[in-house]
Amino acid sequence: MDRAEMSGSFLFTIIKRNYAYSTGGDLYASK
Repeated sequence: MDRAEMSGSFLFTIIKRNYAYSTGGDLYASK
């Protein structure tokens, strides 16, 4: 995995987490 891929997946995780928080956190907590 190269650096661009790593930062890309890191960003994706942050976005997913922020989305889960904005929807009440239930989606993220259940996984």
